[in-house]
Amino acid sequence: MRQFEWSDLKFFLELARARSPSAAARRLRADHTTVRRRVGALEEALRTRLISSRGARYELTPEGDRLVGYAEAVENLTSRAEEELANHNLNISGTVRIGAPDALGALYLAPKLTEFAASNPSLKLQLVIVPRVVNLSNREADIAISLSPPNQHRQIVRRVADFSLGLYTSPRYLETAPEIMGMKDLKDHNFVGYIPDLLSEPELDNLPGLGIDQGGVFESSSIFAQIEAVVAGAGICVLPDLVASSDPRLQRILPDFSLTRQFWLIIHPEMINLARVRAVIDFICEVMRRDRSLFVKDADSDTAATEG
Repeated sequence: MRQFEWSDLKFFLELARARSPSAAARRLRADHTTVRRRVGALEEALRTRLISSRGARYELTPEGDRLVGYAEAVENLTSRAEEELANHNLNISGTVRIGAPDALGALYLAPKLTEFAASNPSLKLQLVIVPRVVNLSNREADIAISLSPPNQHRQIVRRVADFSLGLYTSPRYLETAPEIMGMKDLKDHNFVGYIPDLLSEPELDNLPGLGIDQGGVFESSSIFAQIEAVVAGAGICVLPDLVASSDPRLQRILPDFSLTRQFWLIIHPEMINLARVRAVIDFICEVMRRDRSLFVKDADSDTAATEG
């Protein structure tokens, strides 16, 4: 009978997360036959089935689901031991992966995190920009920033910033469009927005709040594609002031209109004890607090627009 090997847990955990031997192998920089062999050895040692295959997708058995918790605990204890013992000189090292919405991640966090990485040369930062909230349980990221707090109670959630949105269009569109004097005039105009059935977060669906019945004439899952469509004259778009107010190609209309949304920082509770993760969290929270005026238009004014 094969003896239980701690190292087999690593292969099992990656397969449990990826649900595919090939995907798990890519993460482990191994080959898929090794993943199957190591998980098979673990099943033999524990004398139980941990994974069942349904076509190309692998599913956890009830025993496998129970083992995931133990395997994650071993993974986190190993990471903490390595960090605390290998970095006795208090240098921050290792890899931290951050998941963020496209505009915040690409335009704001990318340059900020580059500065932070430069002052911590032993630290590798990975920025994941996807049109949805990353899955912390599957280790798609160590830290996530989303537009709404998650439903899972086991995750640590912190509200890090408010941000405002306004109505933006382009001079090209206004040249031929009907005159806009007030909100009631918007019904006669074209709008650019997100694809409704691909919305990852309901907070992205801003058009119903304008009293607009029709969908957008141009829709995209990317805010950058929306901006380029607006610049090309497609219509009007609800855009974060963080992105649009500094773009000279865009023109804000109906300045009294404003929406307010929030950015939420989410952390898996077992990652919060890692010094490198805490350092990145503290940095993100500090710079976003310091740059509040970039996120909320007229943030320092007593007459700042209220939530629309």
